[in-house]
Amino acid sequence: MNDPEPKRLREPPASRFEAIQHVFDLQAVAAILAKEPNAGEAGRRQETLYKRGTTTIALFRFGHLTRLAPHRTKGIVAIHVLSGRLRITTEAQEHDLGAGHLLVLDSGVEHGVVAYEESVMLLTVHLDPVAAGVVAPPVSEMPASDQAASARAAPAMLARALDRWENEGGHAPKREPHPCPVAV
Repeated sequence: MNDPEPKRLREPPASRFEAIQHVFDLQAVAAILAKEPNAGEAGRRQETLYKRGTTTIALFRFGHLTRLAPHRTKGIVAIHVLSGRLRITTEAQEHDLGAGHLLVLDSGVEHGVVAYEESVMLLTVHLDPVAAGVVAPPVSEMPASDQAASARAAPAMLARALDRWENEGGHAPKREPHPCPVAV
């Protein structure tokens, strides 16, 4: 009794991210998200527009009073509100952001999101490659006891980094543009 795989809402990531240039009409992408038949987790929808190496750019569409639970990211987070009104709560304070506002958070800052009205947010995350485990810190910055262990682990770490590079980025052939390109 094999259930058929559910139909993908979007093109697979490998083909979406392989081009060397990307242009998006964010309003058109947000309109497509609004028309998707089922709201994602907790009434929000999102599309990852770009992901390569340690950088991810995603467009979120939040319904009224939807939330994104508090969490931490091992990298710099930039939250750009394109429409609506969001409250971003960090460890230190609350930020009420309207359309056109940009909030940049340092690596590791816990943050949660509440949408006070239908809202669209562009999220950019640039992971710290050391904190994310993509690369090791320089051996000179490690305690002496860890330096020997690092030398033994280096081949496996390199293999994992190369695997991530191959699966998430690298150089690939040209592909068709996103369905919502901006006319140039």
